[in-house]
Amino acid sequence: MSAERLVRYLVVFPLFAFVAVFQWRASRDTVHVERMLEFFVPFSLEQFSNRIDSRAYTPSWEEGSRFDPHRYSVLHWGDELLKVNGREFKGMSVYLGELWKAAHPPSFRDASYHPFTVMVLSGDSRVRRIVVNFPHCTCGVPTMFQAAAIWIVPPAFCVLLGFAIVTLRPCAMGSWAFLLAMLSLSQLQLWSEWYPGFQNTITPMQWTDWLRVPAVGYQAFVRCAWPAALVIFWAQVFGARPEVRRAAQMVAAAFLGFAAFQATLQIAWSEDFRRFVSLYDLTESQRAN
Repeated sequence: MSAERLVRYLVVFPLFAFVAVFQWRASRDTVHVERMLEFFVPFSLEQFSNRIDSRAYTPSWEEGSRFDPHRYSVLHWGDELLKVNGREFKGMSVYLGELWKAAHPPSFRDASYHPFTVMVLSGDSRVRRIVVNFPHCTCGVPTMFQAAAIWIVPPAFCVLLGFAIVTLRPCAMGSWAFLLAMLSLSQLQLWSEWYPGFQNTITPMQWTDWLRVPAVGYQAFVRCAWPAALVIFWAQVFGARPEVRRAAQMVAAAFLGFAAFQATLQIAWSEDFRRFVSLYDLTESQRAN
């Protein structure tokens, strides 16, 4: 075995271990929330902001007072989220992580009612502590076979096929491009990962352990990296001239740089978004132009 081949295998195997752990956990949690319908998000926030953007139909009331059926919710659009269950809101991992823990309490058997407290700054400059109630859903759910056929089998097939090809030909650039394309396909995003109401998918931002940050970065990166994979794969498969291949590599490097930038933004939005607000606003303004 050549030294180059050995080095590439030393990259492939740890990468496969990480992707396999991530994919299994993401698929398992998605199947769980889709079948149990226990992960409820009461409101969403504007990107890179703490302002409430939209609300689900769920009761809420100020802490210390009783629920008023004539005033179903005391949360308002535009309220600024300050704390979640006593924790300062710095990024989505705080909000979604506390929601996840509230949906899976270690000491409660009945998951239909678990108060959830947020501190908000209202438009009238009042700071309020609000209790949010989680409703209980009696909607129909897919069978285990149906959920697994969508959320376990296709992404697992993409991951295994991509790593099988790169294991067989670790020194071929086209194999790595194919792997990247398969990883991107495994993370195909058909709708928003989180939205007001009962969730049918999960985002690694809601995980509360060490895997959260690398998982958020990995998912954001591969979702944006598929153009680079296509450019490299096209240049390799169709046997372009050396100068064309070099040009393709430069274009692919630009796409990979953009993917890394998006991964950085997503990690910031998850962990501590405030220092990146101006950078996010700049990118959004360029996209609008």
